[in-house]
Amino acid sequence: MHKIIAAILLVFMSAFVIGQEKLTTEKAIEIALENNYGIRLAKNLESVAENNTSKFNTGELPVFALNSNAAYGATGSEIRYHAESAPGSSAWLVHGVDVAASVSGSYLIYNFGNRELKKQRLQEALTLASLEKRKTIEYSVYSILVNYYYLAQMEENLRAQEEILQISRDRINRVQLQNQFGRNNKLAILNAEVDMNRDSIDLMNLKQQLDNQKRDLNFLLGRVVDSAFEIDPGFSFVANLSLDKLLDEALSNNIGLALAEQDILMSQLDIKVNKTNLKPAITANGSLGLLGAANSPKASIKSQFVTDFALGVGLSWNIFDGGYNKVRDSNLQIVLDNQEILREQKTSEIRLNIHNAWETLQNQLYLMKVEERNMETARLNFERTSEQFKLGQVSSIEFRQAQLNQLNAQLSYNRARLNAKVNELTLLLNSGSILEGI
Repeated sequence: MHKIIAAILLVFMSAFVIGQEKLTTEKAIEIALENNYGIRLAKNLESVAENNTSKFNTGELPVFALNSNAAYGATGSEIRYHAESAPGSSAWLVHGVDVAASVSGSYLIYNFGNRELKKQRLQEALTLASLEKRKTIEYSVYSILVNYYYLAQMEENLRAQEEILQISRDRINRVQLQNQFGRNNKLAILNAEVDMNRDSIDLMNLKQQLDNQKRDLNFLLGRVVDSAFEIDPGFSFVANLSLDKLLDEALSNNIGLALAEQDILMSQLDIKVNKTNLKPAITANGSLGLLGAANSPKASIKSQFVTDFALGVGLSWNIFDGGYNKVRDSNLQIVLDNQEILREQKTSEIRLNIHNAWETLQNQLYLMKVEERNMETARLNFERTSEQFKLGQVSSIEFRQAQLNQLNAQLSYNRARLNAKVNELTLLLNSGSILEGI
């Protein structure tokens, strides 16, 4: 009966797994590029920077303004004399409507490069926003891949734990059968049950951790956190990595260094823009206006309309601003010096990080090979111990120890493999080639 129930559950679980999405690293990154929250925000900021480079925001077009006004007015008078015999008088004499409308325009003809420099700075701000987007993408991809490979490790751990649990179940069946034939006592059964319960609890905890990790990955992908999926637990390492190549790529592709270079370029433009603030500006302006009035019959003028048209060229020159521009220029020079120091610091930091990550990777790859040999040794030892246990040549304690040794060896190998992969990803991130190492 138990076998029938287990078979039914296996069929249902198989159908559930088949119906789940198969999520590869390439598919995960494709989803993230569309849905990841940070990447979407970075794309919007890039769009804002792109909009700012439009000719409608760079002062290349003239400016026009329309003004109009209409008013109703009435004029009244009241007259009184000192002599009481002279009668006074009062009356509304005039009322009428006044209207006015005008169109004015202005255009900056030349301001000694200020407009062109500001336009160039907006273009560089767009480049900066693009670099910021690239940084967000690279770090998001790094986080997603680390999460993905951590899931792969957890699934391998889960399979190992399931095998251990099955071994413990078989052990219970064996010791119960042996007890029936008087080959052991009740204590052996109790010990086997305790070990099986511990293995069941460990498996349950691993499944919970796996579910949590899947929700974390879904969040990074910017989709519903309880979306069901399966991953490919296998992964390989990038071939032909070399320290010299990674250093060369980092100095030309590292996103932090690229941002530092861009900050320097923008600081240089800020200094140039500031120097043009004390240069003259030549503008053209013009206006067309219409004034009109319609009066009551009591007024001497029935109506009046005046048209005004003017064209002109103006020159404005901020000869002295009290020293504000000089102070600003000095501060901008200091900012530029700081940016260059930060570039030097970033270059040194990149070299440090790559050397450290490279040595760590070599160490982890070596440990992975050692753990793989240990895993094989533990497997052979358990197989030998298992045969001896069946023959009654070793105790249940020795059997359990061999069982745990096999599990721990498998977990240690999985951990070493994950650590090596994470260090490889760190190298690729620092070298600016994380997207090439998927």
